[in-house]
Amino acid sequence: MICRKCDSEEFVLKPDAVLEQEFRGETFNVVSPVLECANCGWQTLADDQLDELGRRTSDAYREKLNLLTSAEIRALRMSLKMSQRQFADFLRIGEASVKWWEN
Repeated sequence: MICRKCDSEEFVLKPDAVLEQEFRGETFNVVSPVLECANCGWQTLADDQLDELGRRTSDAYREKLNLLTSAEIRALRMSLKMSQRQFADFLRIGEASVKWWEN
């Protein structure tokens, strides 16, 4: 990876970067890991970090609306000792919805 600001190839993991994210018309400050250029401080995301940022952003949105977060949904399903398929059948929804909510 090469920094787009200074062409450095040295990056360090910054586990608690605060990123401003917009989701469904709402703006949130979300804490998430990023890669930061060791030379100039420019920040970027690896693919797996992008997925994590998306999850954390949607969880911030859910928390604002007093909805269950992905971890809370997963914990509820696990406490019922149900697979995602069983939980979906129980709720009369598609299994893909449960997967989406949990991820």
